[in-house]
Amino acid sequence: MTSPAEYGGMFNNLIILYCRKLRKGLSAYYAMYHKTMLSILMMLLYLQLHAQDRKINTIQLENISGEKDFLLKQVSTKMLVIVWLSPECPLCQNYTLTLNQLSQKYHDVVTIVGVFPGNAYTKEEYIAFRKKYAISFTLLTDKKKLLATTIHATVTPEVFLYDEKRSLKYSGAIDNWVVGLGKNTKKATVSYLDDAIVHTLDGVPANPAYTQPIGCFINDN
Repeated sequence: MTSPAEYGGMFNNLIILYCRKLRKGLSAYYAMYHKTMLSILMMLLYLQLHAQDRKINTIQLENISGEKDFLLKQVSTKMLVIVWLSPECPLCQNYTLTLNQLSQKYHDVVTIVGVFPGNAYTKEEYIAFRKKYAISFTLLTDKKKLLATTIHATVTPEVFLYDEKRSLKYSGAIDNWVVGLGKNTKKATVSYLDDAIVHTLDGVPANPAYTQPIGCFINDN
């Protein structure tokens, strides 16, 4: 005959077994829940990024003389490069040669547009910058910094590479010549932007797709 103590032990064992099953079931449930929520968040992020990419097409910019509006949807090449510039930024001045070379090298498939954010400079200063450095690509102004805010531009020069669907393929530094403010190597050994253009043309993801840009901070003016 089973004693009350034995019944108690059996009952305790059943409780422990039930709790283990419940914990296992809850773990599976929460794992599925977290996986589902992660999938939803990733989808929302994807949709947000693509909505942001499409939005840049409709942001109104101006040419540096201030006489004509410009929309990025007017660009018809396979790729678009937005490079943020400042007339007085030494790095922007130093990189004009590289940008001119890239513009000429890929003129049939890539449109490079240099964009000056804010109202810190006059059109005369923009025109003087273009003339002094013989800029061969389009220069625009983003006076209200709507584009800069939309794509989270932070410094000059900083580049953003888009494909024809305005999907972001690369952002960051032009190459690895600069290693810090006021610090640079003798010669760039990795051309991030050039490599990203080649990767995009080949239909493969840019590697890297992002590098930390170094330069003059975009101010509030």
